[in-house]
Amino acid sequence: MTNPPHDNGSDPSEGGGSFLVVNPAALLQQAADHYNNHAYKASATICLQLIDANPDIGEAWRILGCVAIKTGDFKTAVGNFVRAVSLEPGNVAARGSLALALELRGQIDQAITAWRTYQNL
Repeated sequence: MTNPPHDNGSDPSEGGGSFLVVNPAALLQQAADHYNNHAYKASATICLQLIDANPDIGEAWRILGCVAIKTGDFKTAVGNFVRAVSLEPGNVAARGSLALALELRGQIDQAITAWRTYQNL
């Protein structure tokens, strides 16, 4: 397994070498592939790198939430899904995942509301 490319922090305009421009969609696909292959740590690492570069990538937050569910950290999962939904209100997968995480956390009333919202999308 190889690590995803990342920015080394140098700016070529300042004579510091070159920096790598990454394709967020390609990295999200890598994160999803790792998740689907049960490589949760690798998936989370890629998502955290993406979020570090741009915290407004809702899909990265959603995948992190999925990783949190798989590791049993339902509180973190809820927070990650809330962030994903706030960034991408029409993200059906994030809304459904939020409802599931709330249910797993025992927040039944909130889960019911989230499931209803999910069903109405």
